[in-house]
Amino acid sequence: MNHRPISELFRHEGALYIHCANPAMRAMLARDLTDQGFRFRDGASPEQRGIDSLMRIHRDYTIGFCGYVCRVQDNIGRPDQLEYCRKNSERGATRIDYARFISGGEKYVLRRKKAV
Repeated sequence: MNHRPISELFRHEGALYIHCANPAMRAMLARDLTDQGFRFRDGASPEQRGIDSLMRIHRDYTIGFCGYVCRVQDNIGRPDQLEYCRKNSERGATRIDYARFISGGEKYVLRRKKAV
């Protein structure tokens, strides 16, 4: 299945984090990252090593796992506290919902709802 290129995300600001909600979506992301030339810093492909529900992608086509501190900093809340937008960077990071991104929609960036 051909999806829009992951490198399209490079137009967003800051660090790029991709969220995958379930194992099937993680497998799809691993396949897409591998097919599009992304690798871990040691050269291993995402399909070889596997990926997690939250991954960081770099503009040099490398990827990395997110540790505990990264996950705490990236804690964007419960689903009912989130909204989707076209472009947003919070605290120097852009968070992507991969399922929405590959569906072709424009509102795939995750952010917290603004307090009313």
